[in-house]
Amino acid sequence: MYEYNAIVKKVLDANTLELTVDLGFGVTIKRVFHAVGMNAPIFRGNENDATKIEAAVEAKNTAKDLILGKKVQIVAQKMAKYGRYEVAVFSIDDGKSYNDLMAEKGY
Repeated sequence: MYEYNAIVKKVLDANTLELTVDLGFGVTIKRVFHAVGMNAPIFRGNENDATKIEAAVEAKNTAKDLILGKKVQIVAQKMAKYGRYEVAVFSIDDGKSYNDLMAEKGY
C-alpha cells in the first residue's frame, strides 16, 4: 500500500473522486479514484429510475460537503474496475476517514 497527499478536485459520485495527487519532488498527477468501503448510489445505469437518481444526488452532495476542495491523505490499495485505484481517504486536518464517515451515513 502507498500513501500520498492529495486535493479533492471533483466529486463524480459519492465514492468516485477526482484527485490531484502529490507524488513528491514537485510531481503531481490528476486522476480518478474509487473510495472503498461504501456502497453509495450511482448515476450510471439508473437514468430511468428517479428514486435511484435522487439517492445518488443526495449522496454526491453529502460527499461534496464533506470533502470537496479539501487536502486529504490517500492510501492506495489496488487497481480496480475501470482502471481506477481503490483508496482509503483521510482528512489531513483531523485524520478522520472519509470512507467511514460515508458508511456511517448509510452509503
